[in-house]
Amino acid sequence: ANDTIKLAGAKFQLKNAANKYAQVDVNGKLTGWVDTEATATTLVSAEDTGIFKVIGLDDGIYTLTEIEAPIGYNKLADSIKVVITAGTVHNTEWISDNTSDALRTLTVAVDSGEAKDGVLSTGTVAITIANNKGATLPSTGGVGTTIFYAVGGVLMLGAVVLLITKKRIGGK
Repeated sequence: ANDTIKLAGAKFQLKNAANKYAQVDVNGKLTGWVDTEATATTLVSAEDTGIFKVIGLDDGIYTLTEIEAPIGYNKLADSIKVVITAGTVHNTEWISDNTSDALRTLTVAVDSGEAKDGVLSTGTVAITIANNKGATLPSTGGVGTTIFYAVGGVLMLGAVVLLITKKRIGGK
């Protein structure tokens, strides 16, 4: 059974290789790059499709970070590395006024995975991001447990000393 659900309300931010954050207009068109998360556009997956789009990205390396998961789903622990690679014709081969005709290859790879073909006629690439349900367990260990182990060890040592002392006193 296919239990894939198109999730609405997943929120992401996109950075380029220069660590600049994307600004995108209401139609999904890239309008520029900014230095801070606060001024970046939050990309939100749509109610009906579970999709968000960014129009106007060049080929290059991008980082997609989930900043909020839909209710009931876990936020991604790590950012996603997205590599878009485009190959175009040389100027001497240009035979059309349509810019999409210039594309000869177009691929996208996620987190150093296998590159998948994009759609040459539209100049688009797509990736799928999975959010999972379930509880995330809190981290355990750390300094707090070390303190408990140390205090517990001292108490046990004190109990052993007290037991030996009482046996000696009671045995005389």
